[in-house]
Amino acid sequence: MKILLSTITPVYKGEPHIEALVRSLSRVHQELKDPRCPIEMAEAIFVVDDARDDSVHILEELQETFPWVKVILLSNNFGQHPATMAGILFSVGDWIVTLDEDLQHDPHQIKTLIEQAAK
Repeated sequence: MKILLSTITPVYKGEPHIEALVRSLSRVHQELKDPRCPIEMAEAIFVVDDARDDSVHILEELQETFPWVKVILLSNNFGQHPATMAGILFSVGDWIVTLDEDLQHDPHQIKTLIEQAAK
């Protein structure tokens, strides 16, 4: 049985980076589909923390292409950590990886990190 993985990304000013992040996660999503891999990416959750840019619109368009992208809209700006916790509460993964919206963390390292932890 595969380990289900969820990624959680709080979004506030993500407009310049969101599409690149999702496309990078898409490559990871594809890599994890290998039957020999013990991990499967169940979802990438983006928690929009009352963003004042076009992040919501971009994410809605990306959801159409990537059905594993999930979007949670918060009613106010609660901050990065509460937004991350909201994503965790809605996640289905056995394991969770948190990512910043600005690509500070390279999604391609997820597979290596989780595989090592699973061993």
